[in-house]
Amino acid sequence: MEEDEILLGGSGVVRGLLAGLAPGAVVVDVGGGEGSFAGKMLAVRPDISVVLQEQAVTCSAARSNPALAPYAEDRLRVVERSFFDGIEETDGQLYVLKYILHNWGDDDCVRILSNVRVALEKALSKNNHASGSNGDARVLIIEHGPVESSPEIRLLDLHMAVLCGKGASERSTEEYSKLVEASGLTLHRAHPSKGGVYAMECGLPA
Repeated sequence: MEEDEILLGGSGVVRGLLAGLAPGAVVVDVGGGEGSFAGKMLAVRPDISVVLQEQAVTCSAARSNPALAPYAEDRLRVVERSFFDGIEETDGQLYVLKYILHNWGDDDCVRILSNVRVALEKALSKNNHASGSNGDARVLIIEHGPVESSPEIRLLDLHMAVLCGKGASERSTEEYSKLVEASGLTLHRAHPSKGGVYAMECGLPA
């Protein structure tokens, strides 16, 4: 089964989280590339919008992606900004990091997650006196693995180290949990691995 189908199919973790969002909710696809996954999320929920944040050169590719054309006018916003410089959208109900963290060493991962935490905190501060409070906003980390789940993931871990350089790796659930905690977030749930793909649901501490 194709990985996005695992995530967005009938019992997929992303589909379930999208189903729980209120109409008009904003999903932020952090480092979402040319927008393939963003487009699929928009197709699953016709009443939400997506903010795609990426580097400028990749944003150009996303804007010219024909799969995103039906959503470009009113449901998709493309933001040119490195996730190392912060997360621009602070009204998101779900922040998705799909295959991002395995490209980076621990310090960079904490920096990325800390920037997402700041976005959640700004939203909560802005909305905590309103009925639309963002206190339940979530961060969803999607990765291959975890590395303890199969020998194949161990091999992929070696591939990541060669491809992306020092520090890049697939990680165990415990290792990701430590990065999440170091960023000031809390790991709420690690969803079971399926087809070599798994997801960790995080949020602000209670």
